[in-house]
Amino acid sequence: MNIRNGDAQWLCDTPIVRQWAMFAALLAGCYRPALEDACSVACPDDFCPNGMECGGDKRCHPIGSDDCSTLGDATLDDTGDTVTQICLGDGFVRDECFDPPTEPLVYSGVTFDTTTGPCTYSRVAADGTTLCFLVGTRIVVSGMLRATGANPLVLVGIDEVIVEPTGVIDVSSDILTGSVGAGGEAKDCAFSSGGANDPTTGGGGGGAGGSFSARGGHGGIGHNGNSTTAGGIPGSELLAINAVRGGCPGGSGGDGLALTAGSGGRGGGAVYLLSGSTIVINGRINASGAGGGGPDVTGGAGGGGSGGFIGLDAKTYTIAGAAIFAVGGSGGAGATSFSVGADGNQAVGPFAPPGTPATGSAGSGGAGGAISDGQSGSAATASGGGGGGGGGGGSIGFIGMANSLSITPMTFAPAPTSMN
Repeated sequence: MNIRNGDAQWLCDTPIVRQWAMFAALLAGCYRPALEDACSVACPDDFCPNGMECGGDKRCHPIGSDDCSTLGDATLDDTGDTVTQICLGDGFVRDECFDPPTEPLVYSGVTFDTTTGPCTYSRVAADGTTLCFLVGTRIVVSGMLRATGANPLVLVGIDEVIVEPTGVIDVSSDILTGSVGAGGEAKDCAFSSGGANDPTTGGGGGGAGGSFSARGGHGGIGHNGNSTTAGGIPGSELLAINAVRGGCPGGSGGDGLALTAGSGGRGGGAVYLLSGSTIVINGRINASGAGGGGPDVTGGAGGGGSGGFIGLDAKTYTIAGAAIFAVGGSGGAGATSFSVGADGNQAVGPFAPPGTPATGSAGSGGAGGAISDGQSGSAATASGGGGGGGGGGGSIGFIGMANSLSITPMTFAPAPTSMN
C-alpha cells in the first residue's frame, strides 16, 4: 500500500468529533495535530498544526519552507510506518515520487542500455512509454554518459544535476554504428516515405527526412536517361509535444538496380534532467538524429532521422559554455551506375550538419534541420547513366524547459520551449 497519511484522517475531523476528542478510543486514526509529521497531513480547509502552514499543494509543511511537492511526501508502508518520499517535477515529468536516495551518482566513460541497464526505477508514463530513471542525491556528469536502447533516460538529482565542462550526455543515433539513442524508437511518428523503385532502368528515389517538431526534407528524384523516380514525402510534424519521447526516422531510398538501397536514419533519443533545486550545464547534451544511409550503385539514399528530445526541469539554471542540441541528420547521397552513395552527415554541435555531396549524376543529400525543417535532397541528373536521388534531411527535435527559459545564443538548437 502507498496511502497518503492524513487523507483519511480528515474524515474524522468534524465539529462533532472534536467535541468528543477526549474519548481517544473512539478517535483511533483521526487527525492528531501534535503527533503529525510535516507533509503527512492534507489541509483542504487550510488548517494545519502549530508550526506548520498549508502549502499550494494542500499539504502541511513547516512555516517558511517549500511545499511538500518539493520537500517530500509522507506515505504509509504495509506495516503502518511512515516512509517519506520525495516528489519532483513541474514539466512533462510531473510530481514523480521517489524513495530518498542516499548517494550521489557520478558518470564518466559510461555506456549502458536503458532497456536492460541499471535503472533505479523503470516506470510507465501516461502515454505508455517506459522511462528509465537514475536517481541520486545529486547527478554529476564529468565525462561521457552514453545511453542507447528503447527507453528514454531520466536523470534525477534531488539537490542538483551538474554537467561539467568535460561532461557529455549523448542519446544521439548514429548511422555509422547503427546504434539508436535512448528512446529513439518512438511509436507515434508520422510516416516519412521512402523513394520509389525503378528496377528496370535504375536510379531509385531518395527517402524523405524524418519529421518531429518540424517537417523533414523531401527525397530527391532518381533518374536514368528519360526515366524519373519519385522521392519520398515527409510526414507531418507533431503539433503538440507533451511527453518524454524520441525523434522519428527517415525513409529509405529506392532500390534502382542496387542490391541495397540507403536506409533511413534513426531519430535522436530522449533525455530528461530533473532536480528539486538546480541544474548546472557547462558541457554538452546531444540528442541528434542519424544521417541517412548511402546506397549501392543506382540506389536512392536514405533520409536523415529527426532530432530527439531534451528536457530540463529545475527551480533554477546555470548554463554557460554549453552545447545543447537535438538536430536532424542529413540525407545520404545517391549512387551512380558506377559508384556507391555516401552516408549522411550528423550533428557535432548546435548547428545544422552540412548536406551530403554526391558524385557524378547522383543526387546530393539535404542538410538536417537545426532551426526548423530539414532540407530536401536533390534530384539525380539524366546524364551519365543511372543515378539515385539524395535523401531528405531530418527535422529539428524538441528542447523543453520548466519554470524558466534560459536562452543563450549558440547554446541551444532548437531554441527551448516552455514545459509549464
